Amino acid sequence: MMDNEEGFRAVCKQLFGAGVSISLEEGAKLFSYGIELPRQRKTMEGGTTHTNYGGGNYVNPKEVQKLTEGGNMFPVEKIDGMEDVQRLYSDLRSFLGDKSIDAQNMEKSDNVLASSDVYMSDNIVECKNVGFSFSLFRCEYVYGSKNLDSCSFSIRCQDSRLLNNCFEVSWSAKCTDSMFCHDSFDLRDCLFCFHLASKQYCIANRQYSREDYLRIKGMLLEHLKKNGFRADFFPQL
Repeated sequence: MMDNEEGFRAVCKQLFGAGVSISLEEGAKLFSYGIELPRQRKTMEGGTTHTNYGGGNYVNPKEVQKLTEGGNMFPVEKIDGMEDVQRLYSDLRSFLGDKSIDAQNMEKSDNVLASSDVYMSDNIVECKNVGFSFSLFRCEYVYGSKNLDSCSFSIRCQDSRLLNNCFEVSWSAKCTDSMFCHDSFDLRDCLFCFHLASKQYCIANRQYSREDYLRIKGMLLEHLKKNGFRADFFPQL
């Protein structure tokens, strides 16, 4: 199976052309803006962990295992008021980072369930090969995205489902090979379209021939490569 580094490079080539080769670490710098990612925290034991919990102390899974070996229980003390509760729990308060269940090859991530090859992401469920993303469900080869369901080979997408080979697509479904589209359904090979359904080779809600579409898309790809993969005139994530 393709590892996450190779997977990310493959998605970039698929979206932006064969001449594009970006590492996973470089991609995190380019495409993670606007997405809430796990932060690295120092733990009570002097280690590190990744979590979005703010305030308090932190522990990682290895430290929790050490804490619970003896049961992690203490003698009963008298409680006469909430001040006593605060006193008793204040020394115990520590939040767990790097949380995962049935996860493999997880790095710098938190809240990962039944997923594999997850990099710098949070709230990931039943996914594989994802990075610098938040709240993905049943996705694969998705990066720099948030709030997606059943999407693949996409970067910088949000609030959508059933996207494939998309970039900067939001609040849309069942779209393929499209970029910079919003509130659309069943699009294929479309750019900068809004509130559109069941179309192909459209740009800014205008119908073009396949030849013209590919020519203009080539112009867009060159613009993206020269401008940090951004089109500043489009409202992005």
